[in-house]
Amino acid sequence: MIRLPRLTPRQVLIVLHDLLATAAAIGLTFVMRFEDYVFFLKLPGLEIFLPFFLVYAVVVYFIFGLHRNKWRFTSVPDLTNIVRAATWAKENGLPVISMTGFSGGRSAKIADANLHVTADNYGVIEDVHQSLMHILAQYVRQAHMDEAVIRQRKF
Repeated sequence: MIRLPRLTPRQVLIVLHDLLATAAAIGLTFVMRFEDYVFFLKLPGLEIFLPFFLVYAVVVYFIFGLHRNKWRFTSVPDLTNIVRAATWAKENGLPVISMTGFSGGRSAKIADANLHVTADNYGVIEDVHQSLMHILAQYVRQAHMDEAVIRQRKF
């Protein structure tokens, strides 16, 4: 029989936060990807897909120990677990994208695409990463939109 780990209240909140953030990210991806009536056509598929994906996410959190601490405030063991998760994804044919600063570290070497900020200041690196995430989100959104719609909208 598989024993579930005993979680502290803080760890429960971390897992719930990460699941909520994952669900929101997938939901927003659908909103950005599918315009108008197509979104409503795809909604039943999301309702089927999302619960299975969230269960999968929980399994990944526990296998790689990502439930122990928030990633924003990582320790050396947490970083090791993130590298292990990226290595596993790479070995299993999943694309790996990393965002790095300072020297890049191991995740930069593992990744298929590494967005590196050449800086030695946490604040600068995080701000550039945030800007890159916004740019990528707009690209993904607009890549699937008609050019006439893009010209009409304000983003």
